[in-house]
This record gives sequence, C-alpha cells and structure tokens, in this order.
Amino acid sequence: MQKNIMEISENYSRLTGEDTFLKIAKQNLNRFDKLNPQLLKLREKISAVLTNCDDTNNPPREYYDLYNEINPIEDEWDQCCIVSVVFTAMYFEAFIYDYAASYLGDDYSKSHLDKLDFISKWLVIPKLITGKELSKEGQAYQALKRLHKDRNSLVHLKSKKFKMNHSAIFDHLQKREKNIRDSVKNCRIVIEQVINELVRIDPKHLKVRLANKSHN
Repeated sequence: MQKNIMEISENYSRLTGEDTFLKIAKQNLNRFDKLNPQLLKLREKISAVLTNCDDTNNPPREYYDLYNEINPIEDEWDQCCIVSVVFTAMYFEAFIYDYAASYLGDDYSKSHLDKLDFISKWLVIPKLITGKELSKEGQAYQALKRLHKDRNSLVHLKSKKFKMNHSAIFDHLQKREKNIRDSVKNCRIVIEQVINELVRIDPKHLKVRLANKSHN
C-alpha cells in the first residue's frame, strides 16, 4: 500500500499541508481512546469510596487523593476532543479547497469559492466539478454538518448565565461529557465516510485516490 501511495503522490503536483492536520487529529483521537479506560476506572473508585463512607459530605482522604489523580486525566481527555475537532475541521477545509484548485485553478478557487462557508464548499465544489453532490441524507454530509457545528462552538465560544447549584452542575457535566463523546465519535465518522463519499463521486482524481488509500 505504501508504494501505491508514493506513486500516486508523485503524480499529484500540488503543494499541500492538510495531511499534518489529519495526523494531529488522529493522534488525539487515539490518545482519547487510551485515556478513556483510565478515566472510567478512577470514576468507579471514587463512586465506591462515596458509597462506602458514612457521610458523603465529609468523605475520607482517599476521595480527595483520587480526585487529584483524575483531574489531569479529565483535562487531557477534554483537550484531546478539542484538538481532534478543530484539526479534523481544518483538514477537511484545506482538502476541499485543494480539490477545487486542482480542477478549477488557484485564481478561480480563491476568487469565487474560498469565501463559501464550509458546508457549501462540500456541496458546491463536487457538484461544480463532477455534476454530482454529497447526499444530504447520507452519513458523510450529516457528519460534516456536526463537525462544522462542533468546530464553531469551540472557535467562537460564547458565555451564558448559569445557576450554581448541585443539580444544575451535575446536569451540565453529564451533558458536556455526552457531547465530548459524541463529538469524538463524529470526527471518526467524518474521517471514514467523507472521502468514501468523494470516491463515489470522483473515483479517478489523484487527490481523492491518494486520500482514500491513506485513510484505509
């Protein structure tokens, strides 16, 4: 497979850099997976300590020791999600631009396509080039929409009012963890499905073939 990738790459004479973005995204997705069992194990220990103590408002020292151990893991776990989302989005933003420029030229792409929003690029550019577009009902398109939303919520973070009580904090943390897990899962779907969809639309293009072999 490596030989085939090199052969295709040598024939694709454009200077790009998006593969670095994808590499960073994948590294953080893998790190997220490695941290996950550590996180769950420590949470189980914390839960067991609270279950076995007489007064949950005054837990033993072990409880605080476990929290000191879990905090940096939770921080890194969270950061892995953020980096994965942002760099996956950066990869697909750069990819679709280069795909357009390789067909339609740098000047045309910069003047007429670069200002389109992320989702519009992934609909308009394949349609403009091949006469076909990503299925709006398909997993690839839906995953791109989720990725775009996740990326914007991170890059354009907005503050909001919050009621500081135990119930509200618990609900917030539960929703936040689910969102982190869903965002990471969606990154993997985007990486797997979008290039597959582009292969269906434009199977002969060298960039598409190279990306498909690299992903598989």
